[in-house]
Amino acid sequence: SGLQKPKTPPPAPSAPRRSLDYRLSHLIRTTYNSIFATTLPLHFLELTGHGVPWILLSLLLLIPAAANSSILATTTALNLLLGLITDLLLIAPLKLTFRRPRPDYEDSTKQRGTVEAVDQYSFPSGHCSRGAFVACYAAAVLSHGLDTRVVPALGMAWVVALAMSRVALGRHYVSDVVAGVALGVFNAWLVLEVVYIAPELVARALAIVETLLADR
Repeated sequence: SGLQKPKTPPPAPSAPRRSLDYRLSHLIRTTYNSIFATTLPLHFLELTGHGVPWILLSLLLLIPAAANSSILATTTALNLLLGLITDLLLIAPLKLTFRRPRPDYEDSTKQRGTVEAVDQYSFPSGHCSRGAFVACYAAAVLSHGLDTRVVPALGMAWVVALAMSRVALGRHYVSDVVAGVALGVFNAWLVLEVVYIAPELVARALAIVETLLADR
């Protein structure tokens, strides 16, 4: 008798159709479809919460800031990138632990730039966790010199629209997006209060790099 491969644990069941979570999520989707003739706004919002554009943006901000030895800009971009990485490190294990399938009425348009092994699962919403982190982070670092209500208000409006779009597309249940937002808020606290890379550390790192480059 040969060695048998270990069986992959079965995915967790979807939300029962009679549950409030399922009925509310399905109601949001059917209501949107009954009012609007296109899902383009939903797909646009989906793109705004995707991880790839945000990681690319953080790198596009980080590289020239570091090249110009701008300590404040480098610190801001570096911690943004750090938060996007910790978001992935938080989301992936939870998705693989709960293994909750996406709704059975999901939009037929396949999501792009996904990792099927993780993104086939629904709980929690990675788009919402990322959106909530970015909104909280922006509110913390960009409100100086502005009306302190502007950035948080814009961020909150975007996160709510993003969460609703995930449900309206049938990508997630309501409980998925609520958990995702909560996780994103926790991630913002984690980055800003626990693992934050301080400007002093960034300044020392930039000085070391400049010295190394000058000696070449």
